[in-house]
Amino acid sequence: MGVPFSMVVIGVDGLEESIAFYQDIMGLDVLWCDALKGPGFTEFWKLDPAMEAEGALMGLESEEFGRILLVDCKAENKVMIRPPESKSILGLYNLNFHVDDCFAVVDIMRKQGVEFWSEPVKPDLDEEQGGTIEALFDGPSGVAINLVQLIGGRPDNSIGQLREQLSNHAQSRTGFTPVATSTLAPSDGDPAVSFFKDTLGMFVAIDQVLGNPATNAMLGRPEDAQNRIVFLAPGHVFGKILLSQPVNYDVDDAVGRSHFPNIGYLAQSYVVDDLPGVCRQAQDLGGEIKTEPMEIDVPALGTRQSALITCPGSGVLIQLIAA
Repeated sequence: MGVPFSMVVIGVDGLEESIAFYQDIMGLDVLWCDALKGPGFTEFWKLDPAMEAEGALMGLESEEFGRILLVDCKAENKVMIRPPESKSILGLYNLNFHVDDCFAVVDIMRKQGVEFWSEPVKPDLDEEQGGTIEALFDGPSGVAINLVQLIGGRPDNSIGQLREQLSNHAQSRTGFTPVATSTLAPSDGDPAVSFFKDTLGMFVAIDQVLGNPATNAMLGRPEDAQNRIVFLAPGHVFGKILLSQPVNYDVDDAVGRSHFPNIGYLAQSYVVDDLPGVCRQAQDLGGEIKTEPMEIDVPALGTRQSALITCPGSGVLIQLIAA
């Protein structure tokens, strides 16, 4: 099996408000909540030694992948990693959660004050082949959140198999899974694919150039926009990666803003068996080691050797944690 992401790391401005959203609306549990300070935090993330922060880990107790680490750094002059006017960016882009009834969930969330980018998108499809109904909105800290309902599909194809797998996993009390898939928009797709496929052991389920006018309109892209879409699965229903590389249009490059203390989606964390080996392979593909392996306290996992690298082909931050 490949390596799913254990958690995504999101910088916030107001921890209590972010916890309330993921707990009250998404129904996720607070698995850990504490102060973050000292050299184990500041040295690892390359911060001022005096920097302090508060953090909370959101997820389901029964699921070890697809969790969300919220971090509120006590700093001024924070900037948004993804500005409100930029729906598409280069960098870590969104969080996907599965739901059973997208239209019903959207109705409920609208009554709770959530504003969606559009009505749920239901493409024309063959019932036996199956497909998805999707709806997008801006979550806290400018993180795009995508709700995905699987529809149709035979037992022997990917949609049918995924529906069966999901039936064996827990949902939150309000009907959401942990983070199932997250989108990364790289500037160079080939080394990014190699990192997730050859280094982290994911398999490529889809690799094709796509351009759909309805999807482009929902995402604020040019009508004729095309993206190289690479879907990478680790053999687990949660913690998957979707690479979406712009082919014929330009978008805002948010990677340079994707670091603490800024606000938004800034890193992913993976638990790996061979920490030094993964670091070397990432370097061979053009990634950079930002923090050499060191012992730090990892929320919900305890004291572990951990390294901070940049993802080849994109430059986004990847935290590697020794198993």
